[in-house]
Amino acid sequence: MPLHSPTINLVCTRSLDGNHIALQRWYADHVHLLLATPELQQAQLFRCTQPLAGQPPDYFCMYAFASVEAFEAFEHGKPKQQATELTHAAIGRSSIEIVQRTQYVRKLHRQWPAPSSPSDPTWRLAVCLQSASSWTLATERWLADQLQALRACTPLIAAQVYVQASVQARAQVDEQQDQTTSCFIVLDLAGCDAQSIWSLLQDQLAQSALYGQALSSLRFDWAAKASWQQSWRR
Repeated sequence: MPLHSPTINLVCTRSLDGNHIALQRWYADHVHLLLATPELQQAQLFRCTQPLAGQPPDYFCMYAFASVEAFEAFEHGKPKQQATELTHAAIGRSSIEIVQRTQYVRKLHRQWPAPSSPSDPTWRLAVCLQSASSWTLATERWLADQLQALRACTPLIAAQVYVQASVQARAQVDEQQDQTTSCFIVLDLAGCDAQSIWSLLQDQLAQSALYGQALSSLRFDWAAKASWQQSWRR
């Protein structure tokens, strides 16, 4: 069964020499060339400014596609190959290390009113996690409810939850098969201390399910406070 959900290619990088200006200039050139491909819709680059769990990357870039099939066409197409060849040899590429590259399908997208004070800075909490249980509709209900509960006690503006594309595809083949779930969660907030929000989120994810079925045996690969750096759109 083909997938038609919005898809991202999450690429996490680390600066090898600390030259962040050069790194961002390289990204700007690289993504500009990639947008020549018809499948890539937009991209957003974030810098991790405060590690909260594990070993977060220095940057992560979210490349947006209409579907997994669109990403596959992009990945194996000639325009992408040509763009990669050009930017692989460009100044600054040798100082960038790719530490993660994962494709995810979006399962939840929630938005709430922004806080009344426009002076509150907005920021993003990014979390990569694993669970011993598979993703189901019951899981989706549970997580949607936990995010709603988190919104009640924090200035949460938006939340997006992604499930690794390969995991989602296997689940459609056999929904009863026991398997792990890899998730990427991004929360947009205004003001507040990142460490406090991270603690609240961990507590919330440890709660038993009022609706649906909670994910079991959660393991956090990494979590970080992140700030938006650049966006590209065709």
